[in-house]
Parts: sequence; C-alpha cells; structure tokens
Amino acid sequence: MKLFRTSIVLPLAAAAIAITPAIGSDIPIGTYEGGGRACTGRLSITAKTLSWHTSFSRCDRLPYDFANLGDNKGVITYLFHLKHSQPGCLYRSVELHRRTAPDGSTTWEAVGYLTREDQEAKRLDQALACPVVH
Repeated sequence: MKLFRTSIVLPLAAAAIAITPAIGSDIPIGTYEGGGRACTGRLSITAKTLSWHTSFSRCDRLPYDFANLGDNKGVITYLFHLKHSQPGCLYRSVELHRRTAPDGSTTWEAVGYLTREDQEAKRLDQALACPVVH
C-alpha cells in the first residue's frame, strides 16, 4: 500500500513544481519593446505581474504562474500562464524565448497564445509571435 501512495504522490508533487508561483531569480524581469503592425508595443514583466500592450491586445498587470522550460538547442523558454482573463487581453499564456548566438548576441521573441491548450500544443497559427528588444 505504501508503494501505491508513493507512485501517486510523487508525480503530483512533480507536476506542482513544474508551474510555480513567480518566485525566483530566473524570471526575465524587465521591459521588452516590439515593432511592426501587430507587435508594436511593450511587454513588461515584474516579479508578480505581466503587462503586454500591442496593437490588438491590452493586458494590464496580470498575475501569472511562471516556469522556466529550459534550454532547447540554444533557446531558453520562459512560460507565463496568466491567472485570469481581462477585457481587451487576448492571451492566456505568454512564452518568452531567449536565443544566444555563438558571438554572444542575444535576441528575444514573445509569443502570446489565446488559450493554455494552444500553448501546450504549440499552435502557432493561433498565436502572436513578436520579436522584441530587451
């Protein structure tokens, strides 16, 4: 019986760790500027809230759950699941990608997903991907 409880509790604990409240030093806090027709605007990340204003969406100071999804072939992905919706805000999940080139230069991209399910399935046809400058 003890083995059975452990086999249930450990995966649940691991899942709880995967998306944690915004605590920690690896959150990419700061302001990111975007340009272009759909991406003109500003993404601002604090230790507790995310704001992203673009031509077609306005998300103001929304609390989030954060996860660092790690490095995949030189791209570090940070994930922000917004804790609630807001009128005028199209997105429920935002990924921030950081690419570091061999010469040491860094580029950033913000991707807004309409739903958490779209983010989990990586449905880019239902997302807004914007190059941003930190």
